[in-house]
Amino acid sequence: MSFSVAANIVLVLALGCVSYLLILERELRKQRGLFREWPVRRVLPEEFDPVFKAGPHGPTRDTEIRSIGSYRVEGGIGDFETWVI
Repeated sequence: MSFSVAANIVLVLALGCVSYLLILERELRKQRGLFREWPVRRVLPEEFDPVFKAGPHGPTRDTEIRSIGSYRVEGGIGDFETWVI
């Protein structure tokens, strides 16, 4: 087998591996499978817990987020970010 044929085979295998990794990354980013069903099914918030059911004017007071401002969690969100959400 000549060098160019061997180099082409290695190149095709490397391209296949990179393509597979990119497809896996896309599945994780989009949270949906390309070739298979995503393991976590999507549900509406009110199906998850009835407290999240929207009222006639949008979210109700039951969906209020309460947080302790002085409690520091590494990598957690702060009061301002909670307010924006």
